[in-house]
Amino acid sequence: MNENNEIRRKVFIDYENFMGAVTDILKNKSQSSRFGYSHFKKFLELLAQDASTEISCYYEPKDPRNEKQSKTRLIDYFPILEWQLEKQGINFDTFSAGRVSVDSRIFAALATMVRDDTITEIYLVSGDGDYAETLQVLSEQKKVVVVSGEGCCSGLLKEVADEIQYIDDKIDNIMSS
Repeated sequence: MNENNEIRRKVFIDYENFMGAVTDILKNKSQSSRFGYSHFKKFLELLAQDASTEISCYYEPKDPRNEKQSKTRLIDYFPILEWQLEKQGINFDTFSAGRVSVDSRIFAALATMVRDDTITEIYLVSGDGDYAETLQVLSEQKKVVVVSGEGCCSGLLKEVADEIQYIDDKIDNIMSS
């Protein structure tokens, strides 16, 4: 906790990893419904409840040469989402990876958390075990929570996290509301 005993949470989302997990979960549950804007917003609100929260979402930019990406994607609505969440007191920032990979951007951002005494909890929304070593260092100072699909959470992350939350457990609630 910080000096005011206030929970200050910083959430890092690997968007492609998250959406891959959601897609797999919906397929396994035989749900044909699409995970859209309102579902993603509800997921972010669940992550932010009971804490002062900053959310950073990292994603790959749209490739106009890729026909699969030519349709409107959820990331196209991020500016509206940012505005709506800020009205609720949730700081939501997005970062396009550009020439630098999503993983590299998240690594760099996580590294800055070592020196940030105001943040008490780190949430990583990804199942990628590459983050385990960085999270191990952070877990010595802060509570570390990994949010991932149950079937795609690295064993390394499970070892270093103080808590694991599975997206699978949240999907039914999110999709039915």
